[in-house]
Amino acid sequence: MDRRQAMDQQSQLIAQLSQSREHFVAFVGRRMSDPEFAEDVLQGSLLKAIEGAQQLRDEDRLIPWFFRTLRNAIVGA
Repeated sequence: MDRRQAMDQQSQLIAQLSQSREHFVAFVGRRMSDPEFAEDVLQGSLLKAIEGAQQLRDEDRLIPWFFRTLRNAIVGA
């Protein structure tokens, strides 16, 4: 994958994840007592998702994949 394709893939990933942001905020917020820390966990997970986008084999599984990323981040927090 060349640099331009990688940038396009990242842009698409960001757009798709942004559409579900409220769901992600609620998911993390229900599991963490500190809203600011929950936001930090979400932001860190978004960065990891962007960096690891090439690992995603099936774009239709993006949202479940990201929820799994969030779960792992919450457990590790």
